Amino acid sequence: MIGKRSRAWNGGCENGVAGGWEVGRVRGLEPRGGPSARSRAVAFGPPRSGLVLYDEGLLWLLNEMRQDGHLDNTIRFKLSAHCGHGNPASLRLLQQIGADSINPVRDLDLPMIAALRAAVDVPLDIHTDTPVASGGFIRFYEAPEIVRIAAPVYLKVGNSVLEQHGQLPTPQDMHMMLNNVCIVLELIARFCPEYKQS
Repeated sequence: MIGKRSRAWNGGCENGVAGGWEVGRVRGLEPRGGPSARSRAVAFGPPRSGLVLYDEGLLWLLNEMRQDGHLDNTIRFKLSAHCGHGNPASLRLLQQIGADSINPVRDLDLPMIAALRAAVDVPLDIHTDTPVASGGFIRFYEAPEIVRIAAPVYLKVGNSVLEQHGQLPTPQDMHMMLNNVCIVLELIARFCPEYKQS
């Protein structure tokens, strides 16, 4: 994960009700969440699943480095839902600047998700539920239809167990999350057995 770092100086926007969404963005050329964080991540060897990014500018930069051979070409870049993208034009742009997988905003309805799929080829990450602090919705019964309209898609399941995003789950939370995964898998198997999990 690259981004979401605290800063030595805080001008106040990050703490405000309306400005809190800015916290994941890379600001200036500071090392905490930008290219030097990428260097530390890559120093551990090629990541198996890639890097989660919170900033489109950083996505563009890292993709340029990947194309120029400065990064291993097997590294994959996933753009976080915290970036706030939820329309086809935005996702098309993200794909063009290097996103290999995109997490759109969490509360899109089915026609909106279908429109995103029509705009891009990269996998989408779609939430079937969210923590209470992020709306607390549960849409397990829509999972088969989400797979039908959005494949290739990764379903993000189990977050409704938590109070807020980023909260460490307890063993009991993890058991409940696993139960939610089983429910979603059962629904997909029941209503669309032809779909294959990769």
